[in-house]
Amino acid sequence: MNKAIISIACLMIFSISGAFGQEWIKAYGGKFSDYGYNIFPEPDGGFITAGGTATGNQQTDQDFWAARFDANGNKIWDKRYGTAGIQETIFGSGATGDHGIMLGGFTGVQFSGTESALMYKIDTTGAVNWNIQIDYSSSDHFHFFVERKEGGYYFGGHTESKGDPQGDMWLIRYDSARNIVWEKTYGHGGSEHAHWGTETRDGGCLLAGHASVGNKEKYWVVKVDSNGTKQWDKIFSSSDTTEDSPYHAFVTKEGNYAIIGGSSLAKSPYTGRIWLLVIDTLGNIIIDKHFGDPLSDSFAWSGRQTSDGGYIMAGYTTHDTKGAEDMYVVKTLSDGTLDWEKTFGGSGSDGGYDVIEVADGYIACGSTDSPSLQTGGNGDMMLVKIKKNVAAPAAVTLISPGSGAHDLAVSLTLSWSSVPGAPRYHLQLSTDSGLASPILDDSTLTATSLFVSLGSYTSYYWRVRAENAGGAGPWSDTWSFQTGENFSVDNASDASAVLLSQNAPNPFGGRTLLRFSLPWRRHARLELLDALGRVVATPAEGDFDGGDHDVTIDGSALPAGVYLARLTVGGDAVSRIIRMTVVH
Repeated sequence: MNKAIISIACLMIFSISGAFGQEWIKAYGGKFSDYGYNIFPEPDGGFITAGGTATGNQQTDQDFWAARFDANGNKIWDKRYGTAGIQETIFGSGATGDHGIMLGGFTGVQFSGTESALMYKIDTTGAVNWNIQIDYSSSDHFHFFVERKEGGYYFGGHTESKGDPQGDMWLIRYDSARNIVWEKTYGHGGSEHAHWGTETRDGGCLLAGHASVGNKEKYWVVKVDSNGTKQWDKIFSSSDTTEDSPYHAFVTKEGNYAIIGGSSLAKSPYTGRIWLLVIDTLGNIIIDKHFGDPLSDSFAWSGRQTSDGGYIMAGYTTHDTKGAEDMYVVKTLSDGTLDWEKTFGGSGSDGGYDVIEVADGYIACGSTDSPSLQTGGNGDMMLVKIKKNVAAPAAVTLISPGSGAHDLAVSLTLSWSSVPGAPRYHLQLSTDSGLASPILDDSTLTATSLFVSLGSYTSYYWRVRAENAGGAGPWSDTWSFQTGENFSVDNASDASAVLLSQNAPNPFGGRTLLRFSLPWRRHARLELLDALGRVVATPAEGDFDGGDHDVTIDGSALPAGVYLARLTVGGDAVSRIIRMTVVH
């Protein structure tokens, strides 16, 4: 099932009923063939795609291609990489720590015996930082690129210039200056390819490819250490009659290895199914699942582990399609059980190459040659945003200042509880109880507190709600508070009159006495914090008259250790802290 990856039409469209829905779909391309092969998220919510583009004859005018998009799929830039008049075919790409990418494959005509491995490192603007080309005597292809956590890189793929002339798995380790540390091949007696690889938690590398067993291709997985020494290798087979080929591998959240590809039952026409294999660090099988109609042809080029611990895989299928092929996406639960599966496409040959999960759904890349979907011609890159049917968040609970608090500082902090699944909050503050005309109406807050400066001797009303992609949650209860005169850190005489005395006795194991002093009536809060800064108790909070106030603290229920007592007055306008030690 070693199907050559060329600039064919590939579409990735998600339109899941119930759990998911298509938010937008966009096509990019020119007169000739364009496709997106991998996709990588960027910190601002946007993403970079890596793929191929042609300006004429696919055999002479095809280049590597990368494009940068914002979170809504609007193109920021796109650039091509290669030499005019020479074919460059992308086989893989990899993310880097500076949010750039490495993209590569080979230059030259595939299957000609003269291809040389080629890789470009680009930054987030698309500028080339550096490139590497290895031109040995025969066919050499890069398939994957890994920036090692300890520095340097793993580049891997297939070579016919080193090792067995039929072809071996090929792995090179570079240092951070891109000097070769070592270069090794791994063979199984035939023609072997490392279609993908990933750095393992011990700093080594896992190679996933195929090897021939009884004239049939089978999953061949090789684990090497950081010196390239093979620790183990295993053959995995769907059955004696299948041809099995993996095209993507990664380390799971649990530290296991997920390998994604397909199993072909027959050729001409192909019949096959997607294969998800998850193994532990010694190669023992944890999940072994197939997906797709057994009488049709299905294959997955890539996949990811999802935030719920399941897996999502993207490829193509010929089963129950609108055209020759449709994009086929499969989502599983954490144990590999099918969660859902869907097909999408137009009247032509459509499929998918890669998909990433974002906060509110998925973004997928591929290409299409369906006339109703493409915008250029002869195949365009397709981007699809798949929006999850996210539930609106739960209600917020207001925390401070307490409802009915009065004589507060004009500069204070409003705080409220966090709500799971809520990336932002909407706060309204008004001088009227109905909040009909808020003096503050901010729906862009990402923290659970906000510092405000207000007027003296004024009553205020406020409320907060959480918001996400599913909409807005219910408003919190409306709380009120009243400010006093301008009491803040800018008022030096007032601030200096706020005192928090050292507790006595100290250290203590039973009871100890704290005393704090206020210049006149103010709202104050006394908290105990552990060594990690977590509030473990609030011995006193409320409106206190001016003068001295004693608070008794019982340390018998507290674990031994160092604690902080923190006094805040007038919202958070003035703060005092002392250190206490609990012993038993």
